[in-house]
Amino acid sequence: MILLVIAGIIALAAVIISGLHQIREDERGVILRFGAFRRTELPGLRFALPWVEHLTRVPVLAITVKDQHQEKCQTRDGAKVTVRYLIRLRVIDANKALLKVDDWMKASLAQADVAVRGAMATRSIADIHAEWPHLGPCLSSDLYAATCIWGVLPEVDIADVSVVEQPDGN
Repeated sequence: MILLVIAGIIALAAVIISGLHQIREDERGVILRFGAFRRTELPGLRFALPWVEHLTRVPVLAITVKDQHQEKCQTRDGAKVTVRYLIRLRVIDANKALLKVDDWMKASLAQADVAVRGAMATRSIADIHAEWPHLGPCLSSDLYAATCIWGVLPEVDIADVSVVEQPDGN
């Protein structure tokens, strides 16, 4: 009888310990109960029911993509340019980043490429040089309009725009 009680206490302790999760300060925990969103957890020691709830950690610090992205595009006046830019992404809503898009980082980077191509296509070479200081913040706000539904806040810094080929007839 005593062995049965001790085995029960050990089993209960094992279940409780297996449900404890440490969430760091730079991440949020999203709890899914049987695959459905239940709640978002803040940093600290948190408990999720074993076998019933699943905790997924989502980073919320700004993530700077290590390599500079390089996008070849065409301007409004037909010039072919290469744009090099850095992008920083920060998750502002962990449950949207996890549940609204399959891979929030890959989707945000793809959307950044689209935003850069779109921004260059609506400007001439002269406009790009004139608007240089405002181009990054303008791209960031355009990109945020697309990524806010995923709970991601982007920031774009244009490093360089180089003309590859001038349009014919100039």
